[in-house]
Amino acid sequence: MWRVPRRGGHRAVLHRAHRPHGSDRPYRSDGDDGADGHDRIGGDTGNNGTHRRDGTAGRDRADRAHGPDRPDEWRALRPRDVGQSGEIVSRAVPPRAGRGRPTALLVIGTRPEAIKLGPLFRALRDGLQVEPMVVTTGQHQAVVDDVLELFGIVPQCSLRLPKRPADGLARLYADLLGRLDQVMALLDPDVVVVQGDTASVLAGAHTAFLQRRPVVHVEAGLRSWSLSAPFPEEANRRLVSTLAALHLAPTPTAEANLLLEGHSPDSVLVTGNTAVDALFFAVGAPVPLPDARLESACAAGRRLVVVTAHRRESWGDGMRRIASAVAALADAHPEVLFATVTHMNPSVRKVFETSFAARSNVFVTGPLRYVQFVRLLACAEVVLTDSGGIQEEAPVLSVPVLVLRDRTERTEGVEAGAAVLVGTDAGAIITATHRALTEPGARSKAVPGSPYGDGKAAGRSAAAIGWFLGLCPRPDPFDAGRPISPPSSVATH
Repeated sequence: MWRVPRRGGHRAVLHRAHRPHGSDRPYRSDGDDGADGHDRIGGDTGNNGTHRRDGTAGRDRADRAHGPDRPDEWRALRPRDVGQSGEIVSRAVPPRAGRGRPTALLVIGTRPEAIKLGPLFRALRDGLQVEPMVVTTGQHQAVVDDVLELFGIVPQCSLRLPKRPADGLARLYADLLGRLDQVMALLDPDVVVVQGDTASVLAGAHTAFLQRRPVVHVEAGLRSWSLSAPFPEEANRRLVSTLAALHLAPTPTAEANLLLEGHSPDSVLVTGNTAVDALFFAVGAPVPLPDARLESACAAGRRLVVVTAHRRESWGDGMRRIASAVAALADAHPEVLFATVTHMNPSVRKVFETSFAARSNVFVTGPLRYVQFVRLLACAEVVLTDSGGIQEEAPVLSVPVLVLRDRTERTEGVEAGAAVLVGTDAGAIITATHRALTEPGARSKAVPGSPYGDGKAAGRSAAAIGWFLGLCPRPDPFDAGRPISPPSSVATH
């Protein structure tokens, strides 16, 4: 183990893997020793050991590392060269010039990452101890931008990835590694923060590790214990755990998983899930739904079932079984509106549109804005989903969840009675949904709160990063034994 030098009288443990081989010195973001012989944790220093206030030290190191022949896509990171490359596009927001406080680079690739890192960005920004920076990878840029706007995030850099086949995960990962390597060398963060288990998350953690930058993993420790479900996310998050120096576990179960794998208790903190923070931030927003039927259904209190399905392991026969079950349920319950929010993948949407033809009580839509979906979910009597995030969000709204997967890494909802695993078998889906729609008080049986968080996870996570950098005491963990009540703006739904 290694320790960050004291700042304000506090110490934090860093993992040996984040130190140069053979070195007993604490981690330093630039990887080379200064002439003064002092450790540099955050901030830029010149050869005399003083802080560089012009903000150029990180760029100087990047220039030395890449030389005069760096490619155009590297130059495009510079604010004055916006748009020259078409591969990496700067948002013209340079790193803070003073570098008077440590920096944390948040890597965001998909909408769930934006939703769950948005509250952390605000907590870091408002906490005034650690300067947050953001890079978006372009993995799902079309549905990320509205979430960034919601949380007031303007990225330092946005990557523009080349087009690839829908299943081109290896190519995506390779593209992300090369571009993130350049971004991190330029922005020179003291820590890199990733959330979850996507290709962007793994690429961000791997790149940071290769540059000897400590990795903070938000939502660490989720495990299904099957590499095939969810695929490839289960493998991604296990790999990220191997690379991470600080594990921010959302629940005690996730913490137990990490300790079982041999991670040091000092490197793990239970924070709660920032998805709950994001939901509290978004719920009650006066936003109209994109279709008049959905708007009138929510306004009039019509019975509503929300359906989402996108998991890669369900593509093909599994997705067709889900669609067949929803079609049968729509026929059996004509008084209920089934709102099916489909994935961006056109082949997934086609399965549902084909199955639901000529059914007036089934509405199929593409991805909604985050605040729109929160409003729709709050109106639901039950939700059928294979989404991990919705398994966390629905219990906060007291909406029962039928999980369209054979196993889940979010076991807390199942154990609390807020969720039921039904898989992709059509008969099981029909039986469970029919019971939820006909059994008196089915919605009220969902836990009146969430086992996943209390709306304060972002603050704990920001404090944990500050502790990691030696700036403040280690925060108290999330107490999962104190369930929360739904937000007051939702209680009337």
